[in-house]
Parts: sequence; structure tokens; C-alpha cells
Amino acid sequence: MKTEEGIRSSHVGINVSDLDRSIGFYESLLGFQLVSRIVLEDGLRIGFLELPEQFQIELVETGIDEPRGDGAWNHVCLRVADFDECCQRLQAEGIIFETEKLFRKEFWEHGMKFAFFRGPDGERLEIAEY
Repeated sequence: MKTEEGIRSSHVGINVSDLDRSIGFYESLLGFQLVSRIVLEDGLRIGFLELPEQFQIELVETGIDEPRGDGAWNHVCLRVADFDECCQRLQAEGIIFETEKLFRKEFWEHGMKFAFFRGPDGERLEIAEY
């Protein structure tokens, strides 16, 4: 099936232990906006956030205390206009990068600056400029 036949990216679902804390993290540090918050009959709490007209995430608080690793996904990458400014802003808020700030000239047309860090529930996040 070709992309022009209607397949586009929609969102990434992320398990979280505290929906309110995670919404605050994604809103205040990464610029996401809350679109909707839902509580299902079984108590499952869900928050949909987006970078307007760009990227959506679904935060899911199950209320089940179970061990989780990185699960089925490795990371979510957020493309930023000014990598250095974004790194400084995140570090000022106490974010510790788990990698060096990297540059790969073979990534994309003009290379890519990128670094990885963790969200409040250990989700692996990447910021990149390319």
C-alpha cells in the first residue's frame, strides 16, 4: 500500500505510572498540548497530547503495577529547530542526557545533531535537528 492511499503516522502510545505527572512533563518541557483526557469504565486513564499538526502521543496509565522495560519500542524522536537551545532548556530543568550530544554527517542530507534522555517513567526520548 502506498502512502498516498491514506497511511500516515498517527501517534505513539506510552505506558506511564502517573498520568498527571507525565502530562506536565510533556507540556512544560517539550511543548506538547493536551488534546483530551479520558477515564474508561475499567479505570484506565488516557491523555492525548500533540505538537500541533505534527506529532501525537497517547499516555496510558493502567493502574497496574507491573515491571516494564523499554518494551516494544526503542525511542520516540522529536525534531527540533534549534538543538543547542533545546538541550540547554532541558538541562536547566534537570534533564540528564544519557548520551553525548552527537552529530552524524551521514544521517539525512546535511547530517543530524541528536541526543537521548528519559521521560518521567523511563521512556527513551531523542531530540534531533536535521
